[in-house]
Amino acid sequence: MLNSFLVSKVFGRVDQPGMIAALASLRPRVQIPSRPLHLNPEHSGKIFKTIWELKKKGRAEATLRGISKRLKTLAREVNLDDPDSVRFGIANKQTSNCYKECLVVAYDHYVKANGLKWEKPVYRREENAIRVPTARASEEVKRTNRRLNILTSCGSLSLP
Repeated sequence: MLNSFLVSKVFGRVDQPGMIAALASLRPRVQIPSRPLHLNPEHSGKIFKTIWELKKKGRAEATLRGISKRLKTLAREVNLDDPDSVRFGIANKQTSNCYKECLVVAYDHYVKANGLKWEKPVYRREENAIRVPTARASEEVKRTNRRLNILTSCGSLSLP
């Protein structure tokens, strides 16, 4: 049962006696995350082992952070000790092929460090089309270049 003081603070003055009961029956509109917030301790240890092996091989700290983050993301969604579920989880993830490729590389490090075997899937990166500047944009660049040349030749502007 809701406290009438709390309801009055949140919703203002409540005069009708049935109003508190009606508010109490409302369901909260908070989204409950579909994945667990915490990692399985067994997976945490194996992820640490993977990162430690890569650190011993001389990988950069930024690389280790990225691989760790991707492995933790996978661990929240699938069982890392089951390569088939990982392959299925990566394939059904609603992301770009580039990110899927990064997940595959991170999990491949996990597999090698923990003595598992799996068939590595291949994802091709999608090339972005080269954007050719329009005539208007190239004219603006030329105009700006002329202005800078005039300012630097007059001594009004000094460029390093």
